[in-house]
Amino acid sequence: MSSPIDTLSATLKNKIERLQAPQAHVRLLAAVHVSTLGPAALPALDALIVALHDACSNVRQAAALAIGEIGVRADAAVAPLVRAMRDPHHGVRRNAILALGKLGAAAEVAVPALEHAMRDKDKHVRRAATLVLKRLSPASSATRAA
Repeated sequence: MSSPIDTLSATLKNKIERLQAPQAHVRLLAAVHVSTLGPAALPALDALIVALHDACSNVRQAAALAIGEIGVRADAAVAPLVRAMRDPHHGVRRNAILALGKLGAAAEVAVPALEHAMRDKDKHVRRAATLVLKRLSPASSATRAA
């Protein structure tokens, strides 16, 4: 009989493989499922970073969300998430910003990009940037608001 940890590992391995499937809907569902695993999804981080470049914007959005759910242990994703903030799709930009907000102190290097995102044409991206800037550095965000 397998333990819950073995099952999780097998499930995660399966989802990592599915992140590379030829069908976009399969990749999307895999990314969404990985996002529900939280920090336990850390072994999927490399595959999620690759998925930030997927041809399907929904997959890119879900990958950014999943990286954020991994949390502070996903600090290797800071630079890829900053690059994703320049994605043509507003949902990807928003989710990349929100993910950065969950990566803790490692995301502080993204402050200049977040400040730039406060001028994004999409109001949801601007709101996300404002929220994350407040979360990352409350004192400096008060200065920016003044």
